Amino acid sequence: MRRGAMSLAVVTAALVLPVAAQAATYTVSAGAPRAAEMPASFAQGLYDSDGYYPGSKKPVKIHVGDTVKFVGGFHTATFLGKATYASLFLIQPDTTGGVYPAMNDAAGVPFYFGGQPKFVYGPSLVPMGPKTVSNTSTTHNSGALFLAGNKGYALKFTKAGSYKFVCLIHPQMKGSVTVAPASAKVARPAAAARQGLADANADVDEAIDAHLDRPNAVQDPKNAVMEVGAGNKRFSLFAFYPQAMSVKAGTTVTFKMGGPNEVHNVGFGPFAAQMEFLRLTDFFPQGPTDPNQLSPAFIYGTDPAVGGVYTYTGNTMHGNGLFATPVMDLDARSPLPSEVKVTVPNPGTYTLICQIHPNMVAMLDVHA
Repeated sequence: MRRGAMSLAVVTAALVLPVAAQAATYTVSAGAPRAAEMPASFAQGLYDSDGYYPGSKKPVKIHVGDTVKFVGGFHTATFLGKATYASLFLIQPDTTGGVYPAMNDAAGVPFYFGGQPKFVYGPSLVPMGPKTVSNTSTTHNSGALFLAGNKGYALKFTKAGSYKFVCLIHPQMKGSVTVAPASAKVARPAAAARQGLADANADVDEAIDAHLDRPNAVQDPKNAVMEVGAGNKRFSLFAFYPQAMSVKAGTTVTFKMGGPNEVHNVGFGPFAAQMEFLRLTDFFPQGPTDPNQLSPAFIYGTDPAVGGVYTYTGNTMHGNGLFATPVMDLDARSPLPSEVKVTVPNPGTYTLICQIHPNMVAMLDVHA
């Protein structure tokens, strides 16, 4: 009897005393969540989301003491704090003053970029900063999220306020977290995840329309323009538009960037020759002791332009048909061009790829 009375008293006290809210963990997908609905061609490399789900369309709203875990692919989740975007961006000049080594092409002739200043992959790939967020002045960086796997990158927020984050690889990719007092009403993690998935599916629908609206093949256009990639601030399409073009020998083709979040170049010649060139020149580190070098073609191209125009002479160029333009982008903060012009004087059927994204393939038929 005494024991029952004590139990009743404990239960009664629990009902009348305030109950502290338990800390929650919210998951934010950098790029489309795995459950996003998309065509098989999109999932196999035609499409990449440049949004945070949730977080880009509306802030992720959480309580003080909650945790946000970021997961995803080739993206970062970075709270800049006092750091500048440029200081942490993926591509950086080699601060040691290094230059590209001399290198001969398949015909035994030196490439022109030997001795030019070297560029490397920057600190965006490496996690930095504490795992607790208590102000807006400290830098917190996930590093490349694909390296973290399912474990992700978790940050606990201990002070109310608004916190903005960016991707150091895709310059228009942004999101925010609103940290509210414990008494505020916020969506629970499951509801926030559902909203993120709905946002991702809406972006996929928009991307499908953008892909279908673009031409697939063009015969002798009046203006020979090929769009390299496509998209907007929230998604990218990895394709050339059109994917096949026929032009008369001597035509100058303009390759024009089509989306603001990616960088692309244009590589001509046999696929095997292009991949071998990258194997010998591009060293993407996945650890602190790995070799680190951006391919010189991405900055300088394999050949210099003359009067702002490059020339591709065909399958004998460099002994194996290799040619590549510098990288292009649409970032106003970047010195890179937004388009390049290439004259093709000799008839032939040529394969084009983006050397950064080799799944991007097009055909250029040059006729007499």
